[in-house]
Amino acid sequence: MQRWEENRFSGKTDSYWYTQKESSICVRIPVPSEESLKSKDLTVNIKSQSICVKVRDKTIVEGNFCREFVGPGKPLGESRKINVIESLWTLEDNAIVIEIEKRRAEFWPNFLD
Repeated sequence: MQRWEENRFSGKTDSYWYTQKESSICVRIPVPSEESLKSKDLTVNIKSQSICVKVRDKTIVEGNFCREFVGPGKPLGESRKINVIESLWTLEDNAIVIEIEKRRAEFWPNFLD
């Protein structure tokens, strides 16, 4: 399990925190400790450009991965892509932990748009 360590390649919201390497992003989504969750209570839908995480049919994280930077003064490009087959999730220590493998080795300015 990766620990939260704030640096310029990490971020935190009310719903999750993430940290990254050039090739991957680790996302940790805390769930209330009073809830006894099993994997069947979770839906983690990871697509090539987006993610949706639900706990007992309640959406807790959803969005497109951050968009490509095209150049100064130009609109942002499409959402960055990941290797869906190489990405996985687990339920551990009252948190959903998602390891996402990027298609291209680069640091993202943030996790979701």
